[in-house]
Amino acid sequence: MRVTYNWLKQLLPDLYASPEKVAETLTFIGFEVERFEKIGSDWAYDVDVTSNRPDCLSALGLARELGAALKVTLKTVEVSPPFSDICTTELTSVEVMNTELCPHYSAHLILGVEVKPSPQWLMDALSAIGVRPVNNVVDATNFVTMELGQPLHAFDFDRLYERRIVVRPAESGEEIRAIDGRIYPLNENMLVIADAKFPVAIAGVMGGKDTEVTEQTRNILLESALFEPVNIRRTSKELNLVTAASYRFSRGVDPEMVVPAARRAAQLILQIAGGSLAKDPINIRHQSPQKTTVSMRFSRIKKIMGIHIPPEEVVETLKFLGFAVVGRDDNKVTVEVPSWRSDVEREIDLIEEVARIHGFGDVPFVETTVATVRLPRRLRLERRIRNIMSACGFLEAMSDVFVGQNELALFAPFGGQPVSVRNPIRADSPNLRTSLIPTLLAALRHNQHRANSSPDLFELSSVFSQHDGEISEAKSLCAISCHSFERVKGVLEEVCRRLHIAVQTVPEDVKILEKGASGVLKLGKERVGICGMLSDALREKADIREAVYLFEVNADALIEAARETVPFQPLPHHPTIQRDIAVIVDENLLWRDVQNAIHDLQIKRLADFRLFDVYRGQQVPKGKKSFAIRLLFSQEEGMLTGEQVDEMVGRVVAELERRFRARLRGK
Repeated sequence: MRVTYNWLKQLLPDLYASPEKVAETLTFIGFEVERFEKIGSDWAYDVDVTSNRPDCLSALGLARELGAALKVTLKTVEVSPPFSDICTTELTSVEVMNTELCPHYSAHLILGVEVKPSPQWLMDALSAIGVRPVNNVVDATNFVTMELGQPLHAFDFDRLYERRIVVRPAESGEEIRAIDGRIYPLNENMLVIADAKFPVAIAGVMGGKDTEVTEQTRNILLESALFEPVNIRRTSKELNLVTAASYRFSRGVDPEMVVPAARRAAQLILQIAGGSLAKDPINIRHQSPQKTTVSMRFSRIKKIMGIHIPPEEVVETLKFLGFAVVGRDDNKVTVEVPSWRSDVEREIDLIEEVARIHGFGDVPFVETTVATVRLPRRLRLERRIRNIMSACGFLEAMSDVFVGQNELALFAPFGGQPVSVRNPIRADSPNLRTSLIPTLLAALRHNQHRANSSPDLFELSSVFSQHDGEISEAKSLCAISCHSFERVKGVLEEVCRRLHIAVQTVPEDVKILEKGASGVLKLGKERVGICGMLSDALREKADIREAVYLFEVNADALIEAARETVPFQPLPHHPTIQRDIAVIVDENLLWRDVQNAIHDLQIKRLADFRLFDVYRGQQVPKGKKSFAIRLLFSQEEGMLTGEQVDEMVGRVVAELERRFRARLRGK
């Protein structure tokens, strides 16, 4: 909303605050002045008006609020146009066919006007608030719209077919050429102002080109109406057409301003365009709004605000804001809510009004202590898993819990029967997911089809299944990548390492994974998930262009076995001794089996060991491979001797020879 200092001063004759003070005060009481600038000898303010205060989309509304804050009396806008002896109903008629969408319609008839440029004061007033002057009649309606907040429209009376108005829903296929020159298609949900044949305006939004006021206009029909806000908002959105009128009607205008605004505009038109105003204007009103009274206890203000505001100040503030006092005693005041304040319904609303105008500067500051609550263990570990996955470069997905029937038969890594919903949101997806793999594949496909690089995705969320008629919900962790199996396996190992648990990968055929490139995940002896490469058949069915590597693991099992802390291990006082060995083993021997064999030796001084190379080629017989193993030895007290280390390395080699017929490479 844009308003000028001089305009506010006309409505508040006793206003002596500086333009800067006005900007500060409006902001202070809840109407932020986003900027104000000097325009000639005047100042213009751009005021941010919240959606619940449509009454302040006018100079009158902002002046009322400013007057309440500065204790300056608001001047009443004088409305007393002279009427001629000609009766309005003798020359025209109005029919309202939908009183729900148009509960109030008023038509004033002004005959014999002279349309010409507006006087300079009017053009300056409109230009200062960003409204382009058109002619004296249109400028008068725009001026009153911005002054009182009630949108108005003037029709060229002689261009109305049969010189009458019909307020009705638009017919299917109807169109209208609006004042902006564009043709807008209409539908049955839109309300139009029509003559006996055609629409001449989109109700509450914009007038039509055929009946606009021009220099040839001599007689005008002045419209002032009340329209249902939701319908205006919907129409404006469908047509992608927002105007000063639709902006106000869609938020709600003062229902008691329809006739006063029309008379104010008629009076102004008579002054600057001449003519005569027909008596007995048409005024069709479906129903009058009910008066609302609200009581407020003085003691409640202190209870809510923490400060004492004297009752006299409370009553004075409410009067300045337009609330009529209908009852008062030592404990409370009862007021009648003005027609323009439909947002005030309860005692707390009145307290807010009084506090807003009084100011919050002396509200006492109360120190409070905020107690921090530690998250439950499950939530802490879920957050840790998500952070680890993100740190490893995987993007988190949040997918739909509902899936189609075809996906259920293939993806069920945790067993059980699928769960169907009686009243699904979508008919093609009536089942709760049993796995996160299908929805992550859909997300991957969506990115590939839009020329995005194939992202590494993960999701930690719920899956559902039935066991013997009992529905169970479990948390699942799933990751997919098109880069390599080592990438998904590596991130799973990192999660397990950070949770201080050991999950083993055991080769095994899984129906959704490619043979020879699939396995199951085990935590101890319990099967907790699957990993490997998605089968080519399923990848093609999912319309994925590249090979897909994945794992899906029961996150509940991981969280249950996880340790948040580990026992303290003191730093070694002596350097670690490293020995590397290379052993030739059968091609089908797994590193996991070698790991277990070395662990079973329980060599106390063997601090760590790892596989750092696998070799096939010269010096290695066909059907064999070479494991290069790094052994790290240390002890807390004293240095290890070479003989001690040689003895422990010999135990490792002997055990591998015994179990797997391995031999040291080079022997």
